[in-house]
Amino acid sequence: MNTNKISKGKGTTILYLLATIGIVLIITRLLNGFTSITNLSDGYPWGLWIGVDIMAGIAMTTGGLILATLVLIFGIKKYHQLLQPAILTAFLGYVLEIIGLIPDLGRPWALYNALFYWNNSSVMFVVAWCVILQTIVLATIFAPVIFEKLKLTRLQKSYNSIVPWVACCIITFFVFLISKSMIWTGITFVLFLILMFTFKSITKNSALLLLSIIGLIISVTHQQALGSLFLIIPEKLSGLWFSPMLQINFLLSSIALGLGMIIFECTLSSKVFGCGLDTQLLKNIGKFLLVMLIFTVISRFITLYFQTNFVFDNAGTTAQLTSFWLEIFTGLIIPIILLLLPSVRNSSTATFWVAILVVFGVILNRINVAFIGINRADYPSYYPNLGEIFITVGIFSIGLLLFYNISRRFSIFANH
Repeated sequence: MNTNKISKGKGTTILYLLATIGIVLIITRLLNGFTSITNLSDGYPWGLWIGVDIMAGIAMTTGGLILATLVLIFGIKKYHQLLQPAILTAFLGYVLEIIGLIPDLGRPWALYNALFYWNNSSVMFVVAWCVILQTIVLATIFAPVIFEKLKLTRLQKSYNSIVPWVACCIITFFVFLISKSMIWTGITFVLFLILMFTFKSITKNSALLLLSIIGLIISVTHQQALGSLFLIIPEKLSGLWFSPMLQINFLLSSIALGLGMIIFECTLSSKVFGCGLDTQLLKNIGKFLLVMLIFTVISRFITLYFQTNFVFDNAGTTAQLTSFWLEIFTGLIIPIILLLLPSVRNSSTATFWVAILVVFGVILNRINVAFIGINRADYPSYYPNLGEIFITVGIFSIGLLLFYNISRRFSIFANH
């Protein structure tokens, strides 16, 4: 009897059960309103779903764009075996964000309004379009895997001729959305046309190269926009997290989380799918992770130093201080100390556990910014109830099931 198959069967059964519970609770929320399933209020309109499903979930997707940058833009081919799983993870991350918005929005059926009613001065408008366009970009990057597996040769042949033009249109439209300037829109279109014809003359992967650059631009914009959402509430967000550099901190920590997710995901996937994995690649990713963690911790403490008075005046409660230091130590200080040790840096197992610390720390950072760090003395303190927790667990279970089944169906790890 194959115990590995039995454990996989039990694992997927549990995931299907959790996903079903999550879907049932989402339907309950839509039918009966927020109060039936959440502890959200007018004082705390954003809670666990925003902190974990949206902000942390999107930060996890940066790993795919990081690998696309290394492999497709800088031509570091040795990381190619990690690229497809990371792109799939990134794409599913955006799909899960869309699913996560359904229970969180008061009227999710009004989501289409972002397509037709434009408010260029709204950060939320930018966030909405980042989600839409990045989902399209990541799906298009992943599409050749599907074409190859399903033997869609006609689509495979037309991919490199059609997609570069689509990519140019996407980035041009994105710049127009943000700037509403025909001058900048025109400059962008001409610049990417030049890039398109240049890439076509030097590589057969011109479509993927263009899409990777565009995905990187949208990802940076998206992370900074998410951080900017909280710049309008300095009187509500604790000084431990509020900063004019909040969007920079979001960007740096998302890169660290993306690198941590590459290590975490690839290590687990190699065991689940029984595929060979070059552990030296993950050790190298660990070195990149160390550099990003150092940049992130420097950014955080520079922020605290230059607004010391604001921090002390708005430091918040004991619970907030505890959560802040837990985030800093688990997500930054301890991983940096560990990765500075050669014995840890040169061990794939130790690097995996460091990656878990980083993932936990950055997720806690997003939770802290979303609701733990919010001060509303005129409202009861918010804490997520079981319904919110099970919806979040259900959404992540859906993501894991999609990743597992797509990876099996399209042999994502076959060549590893």
